[in-house]
Amino acid sequence: MFRYTGLALATALCAALGSAGVRAQDASAPLIASRIVVVDRDRVLESIGAEIYAAFDFDGKLRELEEEVRRIEDELKAEELELTELRPDLQPTEFRRLADAFDEKVRKIRTEQDNKLASLEQQRVEVVQTAYVQNILPVVEVIARERGALLVLDKRLTLLSADVIDITNETIGRVSAALNLDQQPPLDVTPP
Repeated sequence: MFRYTGLALATALCAALGSAGVRAQDASAPLIASRIVVVDRDRVLESIGAEIYAAFDFDGKLRELEEEVRRIEDELKAEELELTELRPDLQPTEFRRLADAFDEKVRKIRTEQDNKLASLEQQRVEVVQTAYVQNILPVVEVIARERGALLVLDKRLTLLSADVIDITNETIGRVSAALNLDQQPPLDVTPP
């Protein structure tokens, strides 16, 4: 009945579960009211990740960056071929100067492209965090309020918890319903 998860505060959880924080509900309600509920943030994000990335168009932006890299690579190959063809007509020192300048240009372009990729990844992380705060956290708050919870813990921070206080599946269901893909935009992913 108990699952072992993450690390953390088993003592606080057990104290809360053992005190007045848990009370049985009538037979028609399968839920137990608890002052503490847990949600697996990662599972919620994984379940709606496709919608988050679609709203941000991460794949499209990544494809654009890949196309830019291929275009630049083609230009650099042409420039390298031109430099190679000029070699027999140039003095060794002049060729070395041009070759060094070309190498420096290639290093600079690689650095710029790496920075663009890192920036895109950072934007993706910020979008996920924003989507969580703006679209998922309110759902978690409503569920916690409905259950009378005073504390919501990330499941990764708990040592053990009873399945009846885990609101992950309910959160996924409600967020998925709220993300009706027929409505546009499906998610607000604009960083604050």
